Amino acid sequence: MTKEELTKKAADMNTYLQIRSDDEPASMLDRMQILEIMIAQAGEYLAISKQNQDIIIHEAITNATEMSLDETLPASTLNLFIKTAAKDWNFLVNTFDRINSSAVHQHDGLRTRISYLKTTFNG
Repeated sequence: MTKEELTKKAADMNTYLQIRSDDEPASMLDRMQILEIMIAQAGEYLAISKQNQDIIIHEAITNATEMSLDETLPASTLNLFIKTAAKDWNFLVNTFDRINSSAVHQHDGLRTRISYLKTTFNG
């Protein structure tokens, strides 16, 4: 999956997570099912992003070594050089990590709301 495709997936997922859920139990159950799929997909996309991040970092280290930057630059500057080489993938790693966390929290919140509704209307 390309960086552009993953960026689009992340934007779509974030948009969905920012929509307030309905208070109807059936709607909440539907949203929970969508969130379950999103959690799985975000995990997959996170793994892909981390793999690409590692590839870019490896290339940056190799390039820095070939250019003898590791001998001419302080370690802190060299680390920043390497880290910023993967900035787009770093963003995606962080984004999919946050999407996963948000989806899990929303799923848990919906389960709590459904339980509350069951006790309120059945009790």
